[in-house]
Amino acid sequence: ENAENNALRNNVNNIQFMHARSLVPGDGPSATVAVANILVGALLRHSMVTTLALALETDGELCLSGFRPGDETDTITSLYSRYFDFDQCTHRAPDAAGKHYWGQWARLVGRRRRVDNFHEEKKKFG
Repeated sequence: ENAENNALRNNVNNIQFMHARSLVPGDGPSATVAVANILVGALLRHSMVTTLALALETDGELCLSGFRPGDETDTITSLYSRYFDFDQCTHRAPDAAGKHYWGQWARLVGRRRRVDNFHEEKKKFG
């Protein structure tokens, strides 16, 4: 709901919102962009990694956020590196209101690479 409201406020019209639970890995058309702004625990699930990889076309962009700089970022990068090359990692310092509560957050942006056995992976879920 928050993502949909943000899209409306920013006049973004050509977008489809889907919850990861509604995706069937390897089923349906591939997306060009996927955004996951969820907590680190969900991002670290192998099922989430595979679902996002299978949902994106080769060279499709992935933006991950909802985790902390440092160890969490390193772990996510390592886990997703089988399918993705990450271009950038940015950190956002909190504003004055959230400084003591929220701390610093990170964002990773990458592209889905071509994987030689990708069709084999799709068959596992198909």
